[in-house]
Amino acid sequence: MNWFRRSNAPNPPRVSEGTKVPEGAVYHEISPEDQEADRDALERGELPNRVQQRLAATSTGDRPWLSTLEIHDLFLAEGLQIVPLGHVTGSAYYHVATDARGREFLDGDSNASNLIRGYYQSRDLAVGRLIQEARGAQAHAVIDAQFKVARQERVIEVSVVGTAIQWQGVRAGAKIPVSPLSGEEFFKLAQVGWMPVGFALGYHWHVMPVGYRTRQISTSSYGQNQELTGVSQRFSLTREVATRMLRRDAAAMGAHGVAGVRIDTHIEETEIMYTGGFPGQYLRIDNTNYLYEENGVVEVPAFNLEFYATGAAIRKLSSGPLSPDAISHALNASP
Repeated sequence: MNWFRRSNAPNPPRVSEGTKVPEGAVYHEISPEDQEADRDALERGELPNRVQQRLAATSTGDRPWLSTLEIHDLFLAEGLQIVPLGHVTGSAYYHVATDARGREFLDGDSNASNLIRGYYQSRDLAVGRLIQEARGAQAHAVIDAQFKVARQERVIEVSVVGTAIQWQGVRAGAKIPVSPLSGEEFFKLAQVGWMPVGFALGYHWHVMPVGYRTRQISTSSYGQNQELTGVSQRFSLTREVATRMLRRDAAAMGAHGVAGVRIDTHIEETEIMYTGGFPGQYLRIDNTNYLYEENGVVEVPAFNLEFYATGAAIRKLSSGPLSPDAISHALNASP
């Protein structure tokens, strides 16, 4: 992976000597001592000092608050007696363990278990840091949380930014729910007694080994329209596992349902490396024999099947509009 790239532009931008940089746009380098203190704070599960300073300045009114809410969202927030406190953020940059050749570890069922755990662990880290900021702002919840999840090879990046809010007349609770619902969506659900309780994730990555016939059908040189039925069936099972994990994730938050579900899928050709065989021994997969080499290793063609689903976990609290008492109870109730 190329971490840093030079510009390909024929005339890259330059800053002339004496050019005045607008106030507030100057990057002030953090001292080594402050960097070490910030790393220690993150390892202890605490917020860096500058984040605490920002939250304090916003809560006292020394700095204007920022919000991800649109103008019509803020208008509707008045009807719910919501007070926006400002934007809060959380992020995690997470490396997934691989072997010496950069290959993904697979479990006994050919699932990329490290990668699957990595998605959930990085989500939890990012959301946990977002909640820490919200708690520092004395928020009751975070709404309009906008998630970005990306992966470059075996590095997962998760970032989330949302608007910390308080409800007038609501008692602060032990939990701070984080919802991807917009202010308008939140308002509409609240009118019929639904409350968001979290951001649910369902993710699964399965690697399916195949025989030569399936691989031949998938190549452009095979001159006949034909479904790869084995791949279709296995992809359907991958989807079922991911959606089951989505429901399980939502249930752990005390949700009755998941709204606004979004999915993303990916299929690509790859290989699986099997080890531990004897030279000259065959490994039979999909009516095809694969011969172990002298080093006891054999590579088998395969397909990566990836399914990613997210949504807003929501809970039904009443048959009518949410009341402050119902919200207070939900913030303090066990899942």
